[in-house]
Amino acid sequence: MTKRTILPETIFYNFVVALIALVFSWFFGGPWMDFETKTTRLIALFLFAIFLAVAIWTKLNNIEKTIKEGRAISGPYQYTRHPIFFAAVFFLNPALAFLFKSWLVLIATIPIFFIWRNAARNQELFLAKEYNDKYRHYRLTAPLFFPNVFDRKIFSTLFADFLFFLSRLSVSIFLLIISDTRNGTCLKKQSPEPPTIPAQTISELHSNCQNWKK
Repeated sequence: MTKRTILPETIFYNFVVALIALVFSWFFGGPWMDFETKTTRLIALFLFAIFLAVAIWTKLNNIEKTIKEGRAISGPYQYTRHPIFFAAVFFLNPALAFLFKSWLVLIATIPIFFIWRNAARNQELFLAKEYNDKYRHYRLTAPLFFPNVFDRKIFSTLFADFLFFLSRLSVSIFLLIISDTRNGTCLKKQSPEPPTIPAQTISELHSNCQNWKK
C-alpha cells in the first residue's frame, strides 16, 4: 500500500463490504426499512449532499499544501485530521443504506468504520514521514477521526464554519447558473436568422424548370 493507493483501495473495500451486506439482504429477504420509499430517498439525498459538501470543503483546504506552505490550518482540518474519511463512514454509507432501505448495509457501517480508521492510520505514517515535525505538531491540534463535538465552543465553531462554506458554495453555484443563462440568452440573440428566399425568385426558378422540361 502506498500513499496514493490508500484512498482508492479503501473505497474499494468499503463498497465490497456494503455490497456483501446488500446481497445478504436480498438473499435472506431483509431486514428492510419499513419506511416509505420517498422518505428514505429524501434522507439518502440529504446525507449524500452533506458528504458531497464535506468532500468539496476538504478539497478546497488541502492539508498537505497548507503544511508545505506553512499556512494556518483552515476548513474541516481544524476539527479532524481526516474529514473525508469521517464523512464517508457517517454520511455516504448511511446514504446508501437508506437508498436501498437495507438495515444490514447500515449495520455494515461498523466494520467499514474500522476499514477507514486503518486507512487513516496508514496515511498518518506517510504524512509524518514526509512532513516530519510540521505534521507531528498538527497532530496535537486535531483528533484523528472524530471531531470533538462535545465541546460546545468547538461544535459551534464547526457548525458556523460549515454553514458559512455552504452559503459560499450556494452563492457560487447560483452565480454560475445565472452566468450560463445569460450566455445562452446572448447566443440566442446573436444567432443569425435563416435566410429567406423571396417568393418572386421561387416562381422564376419554377418557370425555368418547366421551360427546361419542355
